[in-house]
Amino acid sequence: TYVCLSDEKSISRALTTFIDRNVHGVVKTGLQGLNRALGKRGGMGLGELAVFAASSHNYKSGILVSIMRWSVIYNTFTTPPGTKPLIYFVSLENEVSQNVMDVFKALYCKIEKKSYDIRDLSVAFVTDWLKTYFSQFGTELFIDRYAPHEFSFGKFVARHASFVEKGYHLVVFDLDYMSEVRGVDPGDTMSSQGQIQLIKENYLKFMNYGKGQGFLTTTGHQLIKKAEELASAYRYAVKKFNPSLMADSSDPFRIADIVFYMQLENNVNGHKFLTMINRKNRGCMDTPEKDKFFAQAFTEYGIEDDLNELPKYVTDIDAWGVEEGAADDQIVEAAMF
Repeated sequence: TYVCLSDEKSISRALTTFIDRNVHGVVKTGLQGLNRALGKRGGMGLGELAVFAASSHNYKSGILVSIMRWSVIYNTFTTPPGTKPLIYFVSLENEVSQNVMDVFKALYCKIEKKSYDIRDLSVAFVTDWLKTYFSQFGTELFIDRYAPHEFSFGKFVARHASFVEKGYHLVVFDLDYMSEVRGVDPGDTMSSQGQIQLIKENYLKFMNYGKGQGFLTTTGHQLIKKAEELASAYRYAVKKFNPSLMADSSDPFRIADIVFYMQLENNVNGHKFLTMINRKNRGCMDTPEKDKFFAQAFTEYGIEDDLNELPKYVTDIDAWGVEEGAADDQIVEAAMF
């Protein structure tokens, strides 16, 4: 792709691509605090790579599963004639069955305003509920599960080609998560750095392919033990996180377009919160510093969406009201993945 600034057609092509991806193609999330932290455009742009970094058991899979359903529910995508927009979620950790139940749990509790006992649910009921709900949207959602050594960049490109043949247009690729991709394609570099080099190459390959094809890529990344030590020592530890805490290498921070750090914290009343901070947003750098950090309370059913509702995010977790909050022992276990 080139642009010659004396060539009207190439200038127009570049500007059209920018508008399609960064204006009309912005992918909104279900959290107003997160959309605010992403700047005036209020979401992530098509063609970008977004990384959500956290320690173990600090909601990396949770945010990725949420992005999967948010992309379908809160966004309308314009794709080439004869194609249907596609959200593609790949898990290298959790089973597809668990991901499906996580989506059901979040939606059922929000829409029906009640909890459920898994023992009382039939396969037919959950199947019908999910099919009926997702059939109302014009975007398709596919979920795959691979063992880490089975999945590679080449495997993804082949899978993408199969979707194209079936008439789908990929708009969001949600990978849980990049550093777990252990499959090796012909030509991959395996130097003395071994796995670290493969992780870097995968980030570069997936990032550049997504930009060329025009779909958003989202993934999680592990932080080293030092992040847990900071979280034990400081309130709002995410504000102290930096690229040196990225496991294996700081390359993911350099390569990504968007980077958020995440940490679960309890307030003085014992209520659980997800804290997040925007530490990089290459495509939209207009977020005021005060808007880059926010926290979202857990309820019994996990993090509840608040898009198109009264905002539920806060910037001071201790000043937050106690009406709907939940402590660790009150939160459904599946909501903490």
